[in-house]
Amino acid sequence: MAGIESGIPLTRGVLVVEKALCSACRTCESVCAVFHHGVADPGLSRIQVTADFLNIEFSPKTCYQCTDPLCLQACPSDAIHVDPKTGARVINADECIGCEACIDACGEYFQPPRVRLDAARQVAIKCDLCSGDPQCVRFCPTGALRYEYSESGIQSGHPVKEKEHA
Repeated sequence: MAGIESGIPLTRGVLVVEKALCSACRTCESVCAVFHHGVADPGLSRIQVTADFLNIEFSPKTCYQCTDPLCLQACPSDAIHVDPKTGARVINADECIGCEACIDACGEYFQPPRVRLDAARQVAIKCDLCSGDPQCVRFCPTGALRYEYSESGIQSGHPVKEKEHA
């Protein structure tokens, strides 16, 4: 089973958010940054929590591991590939040239873009599903995050999901 139009294999795993359970504690951001970079810097997290405190609405923004991944298609250096184990769209930092084309492509469809720039290293970063054991899910104290897996693949994100500008 391949992506709708791209011929890219479907992801087998996705992060699912139950917004009503999110307390905006931002544990997911800290755990992600520590797991991937060794520091609790939210700017290095591959998950972002947006908060509307006036309306008491919190939303973890996760990569959808898109069926037709615009980030992968926009990358001029072929630094983004599909992980054979999880189907996650993964960035190889050694091949990334820091041009931000993947960030711009993602930002056309999702706000904030799910791909971010590690400013210190000048490379793009995005969720890699922690090789099938997402640490944000493991440590979320409210259960707002869960990991869904299907060996046959999951259609997710672009173009399955409507544009998200929240």
